[in-house]
Amino acid sequence: MAVDPVRLAYVTTSGMSVRYLLAGQLADMRHAGFEVTVLSAGGRDLEHAASDEGVATVSIPFVREIAPVHDLRALWRLILALRRIRP
Repeated sequence: MAVDPVRLAYVTTSGMSVRYLLAGQLADMRHAGFEVTVLSAGGRDLEHAASDEGVATVSIPFVREIAPVHDLRALWRLILALRRIRP
């Protein structure tokens, strides 16, 4: 009987956080047997993290300033993504 890998989700509002603060950690978790997915604002930093660390990514349109409509939209997309990933 095969055991499914444990799913791990990292959520940040900035792709820069993923690229620089989680550098190495994501690949280490993947090598430890976790199925790693990063949910963050899209962009070049998130793309680099995906290719450098070998993890799945989901782009969520987070905005830095207070914007209730955008925040609700981002929250909804985050909920849908987490339901699909099931970490």
